[in-house]
Amino acid sequence: MRTTSFLRVSGLLAVAAAAASISASAFAATALQPVDLNRPGYAATQPWDVADNGTVVGVSDSVGFIYSGGVFTSFVHPDANLSTTLTGIAADGTLVGTYWFGDVDDPTVRGFVYAGGSFSDFVVPGASWTVVRHISTSGRYITGDWRDAGGVNNGFAFDRSTLALTLFPVGDGLTTIVQGVNDQGLVTGSFIRNDGAGGPSVSGGFVHDLVGGGRTEVLDVNGEARPRFRDINNAGEIVGFVGANAFAGTLGDWALTTPPAGFTMAAYGNNNTGTVVGYYLDDNTGLASGWISSPVPEPGPAALLALGLAALSLRWRRRP
Repeated sequence: MRTTSFLRVSGLLAVAAAAASISASAFAATALQPVDLNRPGYAATQPWDVADNGTVVGVSDSVGFIYSGGVFTSFVHPDANLSTTLTGIAADGTLVGTYWFGDVDDPTVRGFVYAGGSFSDFVVPGASWTVVRHISTSGRYITGDWRDAGGVNNGFAFDRSTLALTLFPVGDGLTTIVQGVNDQGLVTGSFIRNDGAGGPSVSGGFVHDLVGGGRTEVLDVNGEARPRFRDINNAGEIVGFVGANAFAGTLGDWALTTPPAGFTMAAYGNNNTGTVVGYYLDDNTGLASGWISSPVPEPGPAALLALGLAALSLRWRRRP
């Protein structure tokens, strides 16, 4: 009887350990599973962001769109005569984006916030143009990039609660792009800067903490150099692209997703449920094709344990 009891207990421990192990693996990076998301009748579709309720925003052929419930709806800034791009959506439906107007050869470029049925321009003081790229889920933070008088691209983050504006000047004549931001004030983006020792330029992705002030730079993702970070959700999951591949994961734990031959692939936005949106870029035509990737359900530890117990019980009943 003691042997029987020991076998049962050790079997239960093995099942519980397996359940815990698999549950922990749910937090590990997994490759994206993209499904096409293209607006009918338009040559190009580029999704930029996805809300927790599944609403997607982006641009098709210079026309902003909202995709919800299987339906695309156009969204155009009233002063735009050239282009409107929706780049972010908050939980309360606040939208952010950028619009182009004026001369097609020398357009004026301004960011905007659309909340409560009204548009508000957002322009970095002294910038020759401002592009708004994202808004946090709570709507507190917006991010983007701006161009200075010398034509250099820099990044910004703006706290709509405190009205604090954080600028990310590169200071070396190259470029910085800021895009993703979560409710904790963690900002993601990419940079290119000169090497102080006179070597090749240094390029990669970064996470900057608006609250604590810390910064983490990543120069490669799974051995691929020059990653571009494009969004971060409240769990710290980051999406972006490197080389021809899209990636998703957390610092030090990345999964690459390779596009079909003849395309490059970028992950551009993610939400707090694990849904990711992005686009393929045709290497020949330069046209963007949208996609969306929903999270793969992971079995919970309770379900795994129940299955294990059922299997163990069946095995025990069949013993002679």
